[in-house]
Formats: sequence, C-alpha cells, structure tokens
Amino acid sequence: MVKKLTRHGNSLALVIDRPILDLLKIDPETPLEVSTDGRRLVIVPAGPSARRRKFDAAQEWAHKRYGKAFKKLAERPVRGKGPLTKERGVWVFRTGEPLPASATDGMLRRIREERDLTSLGKQE
Repeated sequence: MVKKLTRHGNSLALVIDRPILDLLKIDPETPLEVSTDGRRLVIVPAGPSARRRKFDAAQEWAHKRYGKAFKKLAERPVRGKGPLTKERGVWVFRTGEPLPASATDGMLRRIREERDLTSLGKQE
C-alpha cells in the first residue's frame, strides 16, 4: 500500500486506514513505538514499559499475599460521611469528629522530616 503524508499544523502525518488499525487492535490511546532501520519507517504498538511491568508484578504479589485482607477492607463500611472535597485549593476529608491538634502536629512533623531527608539525599 502506498500512502502520502498529509500536513498537520507544522508537521506531517501518516493516516492509517481503519482495517489496519482494527487488525492490529490500535486505538487513539494505544502508544506506538516509531523506529527506522535506516531505509524503512517501522511503527508497532509499544509494549509495556519497564516501570509498568514492575508495577504490575508488585500489584500481583500484593493481591496474592493480601487479597483476603483487601476484600475485607472493601466490604467494611466507611467511617466518614462523605467524599473528599476541594476547599480553597486544599483537599479536605470530613470525618464528622474533631481531630486533636497533636495528630496534625505529629503528621506535619513527619512530613517535614521526610522532606528534609529527601532534600539532603538521605532517602529515596
């Protein structure tokens, strides 16, 4: 099949016909790997990245090890009364119960310590 490039803004685009897209199971969200052998342009659906493979493996391990606990947690009623809401640019979760200042002070202290360690390069 011989195709011509079409202008798309300041670039050129190759329009791929629907039967080819359907055959390769490519949709607008499919990442494509574009390469060349020096003479030919090669376009193939991209495989999962190393980061995605690592995430999938970790998720599978967690479900094997903690699947029953996850199921129990999913079946528990939620303590809070409502979802997270954004107020003045900050996400807020309302529990309906007062939160002691010591809880927020401790959390802020831990967050600041983690930030300081990260800034110093002592934590990943």
